[in-house]
Amino acid sequence: MKRAVLLLTACLLFLMAGCSGQDVRDGLERVDLDDLRSSIDEVKESAIRAAEEISKDGGQAKGDPKGTSLEEDGQEPPVASSEEKDETAPVFADSEVSYYAYGTLDEKLQKVYDEVYTCITSHEETKEVSTTDADELDTAVEAVLMDHPEIFYTSAYSHERRKEGNGDWRQFYAPVYDYEKEVVKDRMDRIDRKVNEILQGAPRTGDDYDVIRYFYEQIITHTDYVPDCPDNQNICSVFLDGKSVCSGYARAFQYLLQRAGIEACEVSGNAGGGTHAWALVKSNGDYYYVDPTWGDDSYAGVASVAGFDGTIPEVSYSYFLVSTDEISKTHSFRTPVKLPSCTATKDNYYVRENAYFTSPDEEKLHALFEKGYSEGRSFVEFKCGDTATYNYFKQKLLMDQGIFDYLKPDRKDVAYGENPKLFTLTFWL
Repeated sequence: MKRAVLLLTACLLFLMAGCSGQDVRDGLERVDLDDLRSSIDEVKESAIRAAEEISKDGGQAKGDPKGTSLEEDGQEPPVASSEEKDETAPVFADSEVSYYAYGTLDEKLQKVYDEVYTCITSHEETKEVSTTDADELDTAVEAVLMDHPEIFYTSAYSHERRKEGNGDWRQFYAPVYDYEKEVVKDRMDRIDRKVNEILQGAPRTGDDYDVIRYFYEQIITHTDYVPDCPDNQNICSVFLDGKSVCSGYARAFQYLLQRAGIEACEVSGNAGGGTHAWALVKSNGDYYYVDPTWGDDSYAGVASVAGFDGTIPEVSYSYFLVSTDEISKTHSFRTPVKLPSCTATKDNYYVRENAYFTSPDEEKLHALFEKGYSEGRSFVEFKCGDTATYNYFKQKLLMDQGIFDYLKPDRKDVAYGENPKLFTLTFWL
């Protein structure tokens, strides 16, 4: 008797949806990655948070009428590191971070970029810039916003060209601020407290791939795609509310990477029939593209359609550290600066996880499924390098039902998803 093989075609719907889509996951529980941290890290983080709350209340712990301090309990108060003491002010000149868009500009435009950046971060109402060309000013402004996700408080500006009596022209830049300076500082303080918590859990392996993947999973597992949420074009929506759309995902992801010293910038264009945003990232010396929005099942909106509560993969890696050719199959670019040709593949998820097949290799596939079970994963996903390999596995695993040779013996059915455009197959364990 043939066993049931259930095709989750709905799990591919996110490839056709844009940032304006209305499909949002409802009721699918998330798995908190922090639960996977050691108890030591949890105690440490709890102590730091408790100390911050006590400090806010003048030394008295909430719910403690005696006002017992950590010192009175014989415990040493946590000491903030130099990195944690002052992380709220946006800093342009950071020797540990390179800004991609800035680096693509010539010397003249870099000067305009610096003038725009200084005006915004100083919350000035207007500033004269060293170009009288409106297009050059526009390029500089867009480059600043590509590089600096911490600038969440302006998204528009006006400019004025004046002709002096001697015939010389001058141009003035005037940003439109969405928040008052005091509100910006308060929000940035709250954002950085949240970001510091995430940074504390980042891997310390010295491998950019590990850090990038950690931040990618953090953004996805703690954010829901909600089209009409407030501040959805900036980092506030992600770090303060846990709800955003593509630009918020990309910029929050970018900010985490930059805080960790990894070069990244926001990239915009079109995908799935609408405007979209994702990120350019430098991993271990090579550039790649990452689309955290398309990695989130809440964006895919597939839970109610597929009818598999709790089995839809929470994180997809189809667009994690991919090449220009790969992402160009579904994304088109619109950018004020020249982007690199991303050709490297060594840090692509499937390559790093030994889940990339250039030919039929059943021993390697067995190892991949065994690894999935041993790590307690809910699904196994792999990618084929060409049409022939993809068709081979589809025939063997699906048509011939060979998939049951890789699953636990008691399995009578299996759900799967396929992406013919990317040559990926996904099987739920």
